[in-house]
Amino acid sequence: MSQLLSEYESLKILKQPQAIHEQIYFLEKALLATSDTDQFDLYKLEKDGSSRLVVPQVNDFTGNQEHLFYLKNKQIFQLTDDGIMQQLTFQSGEILEMQAVPRAEAVFYVAKQVQLDPDKQWVSELRSDQVGQVTYQLRCISRTGGDELIQTFSGAIRLLDVLNIEQVLLAQQLPPSELLLGQERLVEIEVKSKLLKIFSNRSILKISSARYSPNGDKIISIATDQSYADGYIPQLFLFDRLIHKNIVQYREEALPWRFDDLQDSMFHQIWWLDNQTYLFVTVFHGHNRLYLADVTGKKELVSDEAQMIKDLTIVNEQVWAVLTKPQRPDYLFNLSTHQTMYDPNLTKQDFKKAQKYVFRNRQGAILDGWFYTNVHGQNGPTVLFLHDQLHGMHGEAFNWQIQALLNQGMNVVTINPTGTSGYGVNHFQNDFLLAPDSVVADLLIGLTVAIQQHPKVSDVKHQLIFGAQAGAAVAHQLLIQSNQFLTAVLTDPITNWAQWAQIEGHAEIGHQNLEKQQQLLANSMIWSQATWTSAVGLLISDTMTTQSQGLHQYLKQYSVNQSPKIQVFTWSKQVGNQGELDQVKIDQTKVMIDWFLRYGKLNILTKRLGKLSL
Repeated sequence: MSQLLSEYESLKILKQPQAIHEQIYFLEKALLATSDTDQFDLYKLEKDGSSRLVVPQVNDFTGNQEHLFYLKNKQIFQLTDDGIMQQLTFQSGEILEMQAVPRAEAVFYVAKQVQLDPDKQWVSELRSDQVGQVTYQLRCISRTGGDELIQTFSGAIRLLDVLNIEQVLLAQQLPPSELLLGQERLVEIEVKSKLLKIFSNRSILKISSARYSPNGDKIISIATDQSYADGYIPQLFLFDRLIHKNIVQYREEALPWRFDDLQDSMFHQIWWLDNQTYLFVTVFHGHNRLYLADVTGKKELVSDEAQMIKDLTIVNEQVWAVLTKPQRPDYLFNLSTHQTMYDPNLTKQDFKKAQKYVFRNRQGAILDGWFYTNVHGQNGPTVLFLHDQLHGMHGEAFNWQIQALLNQGMNVVTINPTGTSGYGVNHFQNDFLLAPDSVVADLLIGLTVAIQQHPKVSDVKHQLIFGAQAGAAVAHQLLIQSNQFLTAVLTDPITNWAQWAQIEGHAEIGHQNLEKQQQLLANSMIWSQATWTSAVGLLISDTMTTQSQGLHQYLKQYSVNQSPKIQVFTWSKQVGNQGELDQVKIDQTKVMIDWFLRYGKLNILTKRLGKLSL
């Protein structure tokens, strides 16, 4: 078991391909890196298709036609033509993001500054909600012009795009007094005059990404507004300076969304080709579609394959992208010529392909899912995989946890819920809490259809469930209402939505009645395993997710001592950084597979993981 996931720890993920000075640069890191999650290695693509390490352990990089800059050890450096790495900034604050100025040897960047109260002696004395002590600076730096402060903001800003040395596009957080108007607004700052121009409607709530057209007359953005009941459906907007209006260009299919973590953006998924046409990516039934559109609203579907398009770029007037497929982790692909340009995982493994299937629910609506056949192609158990993240929910996207299950002879089924990208907070609030019986019925029908379509590899008597966070609540409800599952593993369940929202930075659920949801969860889904029909379950949670502490107390008092139907594991050490969190995920996966394979032999688990609190 110690070598079970070693093959996945060596897999590589790619990010940010960019053409700089007629060379292709990109970021690369191990899929399960144990170091700082924000640290990537900067590589250059050689003509023979190999790669050469340029700078190790960087947090970000940017460039234009001639110059390359990178962020390392909280400072910005420039890589000169002769290979010298010159430090440009000497910031005491945290540099959040940066972007090179086209056709100039300069970089705009955002720095977060924290002013300590003179009465406070330690940073730990500061409360996280004391936002008045934090400011955000927009700055510009170059080798010749020094480090210039452009403007200071009291609320958070994000750097969206740079047109030239004089015009910068920002997402600006509105002050608390204006939050009823929206959470963010799209603004342009004129560097010389310090004038802010507002480019978004008053109904805009959150801006994911935005890009100038080459001449700057128009701006394409992905943002959410108040036109939907829950207010959080991303749409594609076009802003035209001539009429000074934001017009909805596209809303038919889901759009990729950039989350609050600045280092974990959804990469570049909108791109101008010229002043009239642009490319954009959508999420459609578990895979990405690529569209070509123009400013009049006309669009053409140019790519519709079972793949995730993670990052677009233009190289010599050709469209390149970082792609991910079921049988193939990240690789760099030329969409214009249909050629693989670089594949860091080419010789690592031969993954099986997921098969998409469709079925009708009780109301006659068409739903779809994915069936992964185990790598041995032999009869084995089937795991219903309920996850809260896009990359974990959809069958076309490479997922190392799914691959680990497949390598152990298990099949995996994922079922795409309607309207959302996974079994996360949005699905939980808008679908599951309102109609849990309907969600459970859809999943049971979808799983049954998948198994019936693959009788040679599916052992009907061995049906299992894996559920994470909100997906764990869905899995629990399945165990209550059905007796067809042999066992289940539930990881990091969310029992306190208010605390979860604060920890994860999801302010958008603040408008919901959290107390009502909390009560519903407590009354109907609080893991009362006595109501489970037959299954034996394993609950895993690490102590970083403090929202689960109350759940452990509940289980210790009412469940574990009364019945062997559920066992609880919690990591005993605090998780201090993303590297440790990644290791927790690896350990959780090992425990999950052990539980599925050895069913209830807890002594094996405790010997491997060492000190655990039960």
